[in-house]
Amino acid sequence: MKITPRPLLCLLFLLPLLSVRAQVVAVQVAEMKRTDFYGSILSCQDSTFTFVTDEHDTLRFAIPTEPDYNHRRVGALRAGDRYCLLARTGDYPLEVDAYLNLSQLLGRWLDDDAHKFLLFRPDGTMNGSRHFVGRNYFYFERFSMAQLGWFLRAKVSAFEPVDGGAREVETGLIGLIIEELTDTKLRFRLSSSSDATIFGRRDWKLTFRRQTRAERRDELRRDFGVE
Repeated sequence: MKITPRPLLCLLFLLPLLSVRAQVVAVQVAEMKRTDFYGSILSCQDSTFTFVTDEHDTLRFAIPTEPDYNHRRVGALRAGDRYCLLARTGDYPLEVDAYLNLSQLLGRWLDDDAHKFLLFRPDGTMNGSRHFVGRNYFYFERFSMAQLGWFLRAKVSAFEPVDGGAREVETGLIGLIIEELTDTKLRFRLSSSSDATIFGRRDWKLTFRRQTRAERRDELRRDFGVE
């Protein structure tokens, strides 16, 4: 009679348990799956809202009353505005991990001295494109989600003085975190996890204010003679 070694018997006994545990872990991972949605809020309640996606799907989302470190909310949550959402796809209504109010972000922003401006608009080069362009100083390529906040993946360029003139300097793709977004204010900084620096600085940050209608009219009159 052949006797099976005790370690092998233990392994044979544990295999079914390990298989069950692997299945449980796989289910947990599947339940934690996140995906992004683009569209507009149709109606908004205290803890849920109805959302119409760009694909014309009507979905209901829930907002956790006690957000943890995975949750990031940038901008106001209100009906009629356009958003990019990051949500878990396990239960329904879908649980929102993060949102960014695109209606508040789109438009023209100025720095305090009105020397630098930032223009967010849908890029019309591709049908249905979700890219945004920052004029003058910035080119924002796309949005992606970091665990602790919204990242803008961006190339940043500017002119810096050199002997006899100026030269344009451009970074590679870096991560920028939006720290504050309201109807009138935009503040963001370089991500501390980014490998890059902006013109030698790691503590780089900027604050912009939304251009007023009067300022825009004056600009059109000055540049194009439009009354």
